[in-house]
This record gives sequence, structure tokens and C-alpha cells, in this order.
Amino acid sequence: MGETKQKNEISTDLENAEVLPFGKKDFNAYNRLMANIEKGFTKASEAYVTIACNLWQINRNEYFRIDSYKTIADFALEKYELKKSTVHNYIKVVEKFGDIVDGKALGLKEQFKDFKCSQLVNMLTFTPEQIEQVEPSWSVRQIIAFGKAPLLLEDTEDDDNIVDAVASEPEETQDDVSEFLNTPDIVSGRTQLLECEDFEEITKNRDVILNAFNDMKKDKNFKNKKVRLVVELAFD
Repeated sequence: MGETKQKNEISTDLENAEVLPFGKKDFNAYNRLMANIEKGFTKASEAYVTIACNLWQINRNEYFRIDSYKTIADFALEKYELKKSTVHNYIKVVEKFGDIVDGKALGLKEQFKDFKCSQLVNMLTFTPEQIEQVEPSWSVRQIIAFGKAPLLLEDTEDDDNIVDAVASEPEETQDDVSEFLNTPDIVSGRTQLLECEDFEEITKNRDVILNAFNDMKKDKNFKNKKVRLVVELAFD
């Protein structure tokens, strides 16, 4: 009796099951459209390079003044609704990682073409030696951690426990298009304001440093950040 009832329930479920009116052509079209979406994400991830290079060029030549804008930030906000921090990141990425020839930004240098914008933003304060060790496969979280303790990776690269710990980092999912068109705010980092050969140059640029410091402290994009001045020495 119970077996007969179960068979009847299965038959009823099969009768009530929705029959999808899709044929082979439909499935092929579906797969093709999904592939196009994947390509779209890829193009979006590359779009930031074009945006960044052109913003850098406009800023370098001060072309924003043609439309009576006072700064590149004002220009980008009004024209493209890009936040000041986003514009700042784009320009800094081009300055540090861009292929600049005769005053023109042609794109990223070959060794950085596989990196995403969010990765490069968090590498802006890295030394050349640190940059050489970073791989495009690293997550932003790994890059930030490496920036805080760069020697850890070098000193323990043969330690299986450390390798396992890095490997167990959660994998990044497909990035949203907006990640590239509006770069995520830096979790933490440093921004180089100027490079001086002697202390006198620092004194001459006092107002520049002070204005940049005050602007960042007032910027709502950094309202939850501890903004401070850091003095460092560099050698090469």
C-alpha cells in the first residue's frame, strides 16, 4: 500500500514538473551570452587603464582649465562623477606603474598589465624590491599584509605552515565592474607627496605639504581614516 502511494506521488510530481521549452539552440545561445558577459567583465577590468591614462594626461597638461575647472578632481567629479580619492588613485597608479614616453601615458608597463587596479593601488607605497615579489594572483588582502610585513614572506618561504596559511586565503570572486570604474578606497596606505634632495626643498614646499595634509583630513572619503604625516628616508 505504502509503495503504491509513493509511486503515485512520484507520477504526480513528474506530471506537475515544469517543462522548459528550450532546445539545443537555446542552450547554445545561453552559453554564448554568458561567455559574452565574462568578456564584458574582462573589458571592464581593462577599462581603468584607459581612464587612468587619460586623466593623468589631462592633469599633466592642465587641460581641465579649458572648461574653467580649478583641479583635475573638480573636472572628474563634474564630468564623470568620479570621487577625488578615485582620481588620485588612478593618477598615482599611472605615475608609478605606467609606460610614460615623451610625456604621454601609453598604458601600464608590461610587467604590470596582469594586475588589477585595486592591487596596484595598494602597491603604491612599495619599494621596487617589494613590487618584484608581488604576483598578479595575490588577493588585495595578501598584498596589504605583505606591505605591513614584507620580510615575513622572504624569511619563511620554505616554511610549509606559512605556505599553507597563504594558500588557505579565501579566493576572490568575480570582481564587480564598479571595482574598476570606481576604485575601492585604500584600506590603509601612504601617498608620496614629493621627493626632496635636501631639507631646504622640504621647507620651500611647506605650504604644498600642509595643504595636501589638510585636504585629506577634510576629505569625506578619508573621514574614518587616521591621517598623519610620515617622514621617511630613501636610498637606491
